[in-house]
Amino acid sequence: MYENMHFAPRKDATRVTDMNEALAYIQDTGLTVTPHTTLLGELSINDDGSITNGEQRLITEYGFENLCKLLGIPNPFARKIPVDLLFTNIRRLQNEKAGVPIELLERPDGTVATVVKSPYKEASYGDLLAFFDGSPFKYIDVGERWLTLAITFEETPIHYDEQDTLYVGTFVHGSITRDIPLHMESGLYRTQCENSFLMPYFGKVRANYKLEAQERLLAFRDNVRCYDGQILDQIRRGFPIFQTRKMWRREVVQVWRKLSNLVGQADADRLLSLDQETRTAVIEAEHAESVENRIARLQGKAVSDPVLSDLSYYDVLNAMTFQAKGMHEKSKLDVERLAGRIIQDVVLN
Repeated sequence: MYENMHFAPRKDATRVTDMNEALAYIQDTGLTVTPHTTLLGELSINDDGSITNGEQRLITEYGFENLCKLLGIPNPFARKIPVDLLFTNIRRLQNEKAGVPIELLERPDGTVATVVKSPYKEASYGDLLAFFDGSPFKYIDVGERWLTLAITFEETPIHYDEQDTLYVGTFVHGSITRDIPLHMESGLYRTQCENSFLMPYFGKVRANYKLEAQERLLAFRDNVRCYDGQILDQIRRGFPIFQTRKMWRREVVQVWRKLSNLVGQADADRLLSLDQETRTAVIEAEHAESVENRIARLQGKAVSDPVLSDLSYYDVLNAMTFQAKGMHEKSKLDVERLAGRIIQDVVLN
């Protein structure tokens, strides 16, 4: 993949529990970008992966892949095809889209973090955190591509055993590289581990990008308590059931497929305590039963009862959130969000 190409280094994310520490990390690590407007046709994309716009600069690997996406080349395709074929496609598509305005997001050291469509309206991490200074928060995850501020409301705990407590919190997400829009999601924060179970249907607010930056941040902050009280009450009643609930075989297959798309087949097998042979047998058995049930419905016959597995939802989700600890920003949130959807499907239904 990308043979003989050279990219700017990735900047790692970190977790802190102090606002000043977060601001210092942003400053010391150079987690800021300066947008430079140009056109796709005015940018030279060199064979070694660097780009030239007045001067030659290194770009990150994810920035190069984002540039390919802007040209219409999907990441999986860019990673698999030979480099010479990749650049043939890049130059052809660049000519076709020469007039498209783009923004080069330059780091303080002169390298390029990524390339995005123009215009660029994201607030800096420093400005975003300043608007929440003084709010009671549990942690801040900060990296170049992602910032998460976990705000915990201590007055709404959900106790479900002697060792653990869930709190309703709001998770503020922003990205100076525009991986995601500025938004917040209310969900459950788990005290026993350093991860969060996100439940998106608790409430979600997205920033209004039609507003100017300062006005947008003010309006966004005013909506910080965006959770739904009725859903919270239902979770208080339903969460004890979740702890002992076993997964149906069809649910194992559904969760495995979603997990494998995020972490790969091997890790999905491990998280669900499956080996390849067992997983293949489970999927084939579920598919065969699904086909038989569809035929039975068409014929007006009774369908077979679903098969219960030995897997516990609680154990699987613990494994998923533990896996998320070692992942990078967006991948981490995707796994946590899947865990949250699974919880909400069980508890709210």
